Amino acid sequence: MLRLFLDSNVLVSGLVHGGLPRELPRAGVAQAYTPVVSGTVVDEVDRTLAAKFGVPLGPVGLALGLLGPELVADTDTSSAAGTPVLIRDPNDAPIVAAALAAGVDALVTGDKDVLCASGLPVRVLRTREALELLRDSGTPGEPGR
Repeated sequence: MLRLFLDSNVLVSGLVHGGLPRELPRAGVAQAYTPVVSGTVVDEVDRTLAAKFGVPLGPVGLALGLLGPELVADTDTSSAAGTPVLIRDPNDAPIVAAALAAGVDALVTGDKDVLCASGLPVRVLRTREALELLRDSGTPGEPGR
């Protein structure tokens, strides 16, 4: 089963918006892949939903609980798996480092700084590309099958 590291912007979009952004978390609930997050991602989701959308922390925990993600430890941002993490926005380094250390199949994000980074030793996908990967892999339980 594919293991996809979900960035906070992907989770927030999936929880707040309908349509395509919501399909990826739904596919995770349906066990079409293993969602992977770090403590940094969970904290960012909490802060963003509370600050921008007025969502109290209780529903956030419930929503993440339904998704059932694999929670991985935050890791040193200077390197992960022996590979230096070089990225334009230093605030994104903990996310990339955690994804690298977790050995996921891909990092799913909408963050332009991560999407445009070159030479990262992890596959970086947008939500649409992750859903296409799931469909192409014939993973049972994902939407549309």
